Amino acid sequence: MFPSHALLALMMAAADSAAAPPDTTETPSPRVVRRLEEVVVRASPLHDVLSSETVHIVSREALRTLPIDRLVEALGLKAGVVVQGEELHVRGGRAGETQLLVRGVPLNDALRSRPMELPLAALESAELVSGGLDPEYGGALAGVVQVRTADPTPRWSGEATWGSDGWLGSAFFDPTHWGRVSGRVGGPVLGKLGAVVAGEVLTDDTYLPALRTRSDARSWRADNHLLGFAKLAPVGSDGRISLELFGSRRVTLPYNPMWSLDGYTTPCGDPFCTEPAFSDAPLPGYSRFRAADHATMTDEHRYAAVLSGWRPLASGRLRGAASWTTTRRLTSVGGRDDERYLGV
Repeated sequence: MFPSHALLALMMAAADSAAAPPDTTETPSPRVVRRLEEVVVRASPLHDVLSSETVHIVSREALRTLPIDRLVEALGLKAGVVVQGEELHVRGGRAGETQLLVRGVPLNDALRSRPMELPLAALESAELVSGGLDPEYGGALAGVVQVRTADPTPRWSGEATWGSDGWLGSAFFDPTHWGRVSGRVGGPVLGKLGAVVAGEVLTDDTYLPALRTRSDARSWRADNHLLGFAKLAPVGSDGRISLELFGSRRVTLPYNPMWSLDGYTTPCGDPFCTEPAFSDAPLPGYSRFRAADHATMTDEHRYAAVLSGWRPLASGRLRGAASWTTTRRLTSVGGRDDERYLGV
């Protein structure tokens, strides 16, 4: 006679085998429904936890989504950073005490040490390093801004943005003629070699009165920025050598009512004759006034080229970079480099 517990176990095993017949279906062959694009994950180097440096990272998503026009405006949102007059002041330092680095090469001009302006469409990310700086950042007193530019992609791709305040013009709002156009395109050009080209145009009459005479709507405004970028490098993020070209032009026409008015004026604009008045249309007691429109202009051209590369070694990586920068700045009446304006 079998023990009761052995008989019970035998009956349960027989029931399980009868309830679950063997699976005779064949496994279907795999079918590709959709092939996703490759996602590259980069590991940022860890900063020394014992160092007094403070690192603020501005990601690519922040540069695209924040309502900003320049990189300094994104950095100005970080703690200890102030943006005043389009200049970056880190931890109370002057504008020229912050270095802009691309591939470890500074892009500050040699005369005033002001960082170069770069198009936002060409930037992939940026890091602001402040506090007690390490010896590798020689010459930077307040902080260092390290930027990483976009790399060529395996397939041609691009992006474009446009903005303007012209549609806001009404009886209650006087537009400042602000406009911004930017774009970037990149892809393979020859074998494993790829290229990226980006540009940006930013024009604004600022908050001051826009009374300057213009020949047409395409003429210079009060503050104009023309930025360009080009890069040659192997496709992907592991390119061992790259050539990056930067160019910028800024034309500034500060507002000056002495050289901007064209209409009619009177020395007594109120019954008590305390201040003058101006009118676009002729009025009783008003005299014709037309300025010469000889406002002082500043035209600045800046160009830079950075050739960099790296090579793996048994114990690390060997990196090298060479750069060339030049700046041309002209401040004159009418933006001319001669005396022709004297005969106008």
